[in-house]
Amino acid sequence: IVFHLAAAVGGIEINQTGTGGSNRGLAIIRNGTSADQEFLYFEDEQGEVFTVTSNGSISTATVYGDIIATDDSFVGDHLYHYGDIDTHIEFDADKITIAAGGIDFITMTETAANDTLAFANVETSFAGHITASGNVKVAGNILANGNIIGDNSTDISGIDSITANSLNGILKD
Repeated sequence: IVFHLAAAVGGIEINQTGTGGSNRGLAIIRNGTSADQEFLYFEDEQGEVFTVTSNGSISTATVYGDIIATDDSFVGDHLYHYGDIDTHIEFDADKITIAAGGIDFITMTETAANDTLAFANVETSFAGHITASGNVKVAGNILANGNIIGDNSTDISGIDSITANSLNGILKD
């Protein structure tokens, strides 16, 4: 282990020479040369694991274990699943996309004109009830395994044909 205190580099270095001549350890450097802009630097045998630059930002942080934040956390554009970069959550202005296996499964978008929750071109299943206020648009067939129930004010229009085993009520032209 080497302990190095040098005014020439403006800081302290504690390191151990690793395999292949690389250093591992801690470096605290301030006002160093242009190549020494790290203020706080940790390295392990795999390489750089944590660097705080001279302006106070964290340029690299590798965490082995949980990250616990007791206040707000801010991220850039993506949160990736480790070792599986095509599974992620992507953040854009007023838009969140959840992807798995390279497919955008869920996209939530907020706009002044229209808020949307879009599902990829996949079969989507819901357990429980879906309640909607306003219009529900369907492109394709409505398949019901059970009853379609309305009240006395329910009006279903624009249907070309109905296939049913039985019908209660009145069919109008």
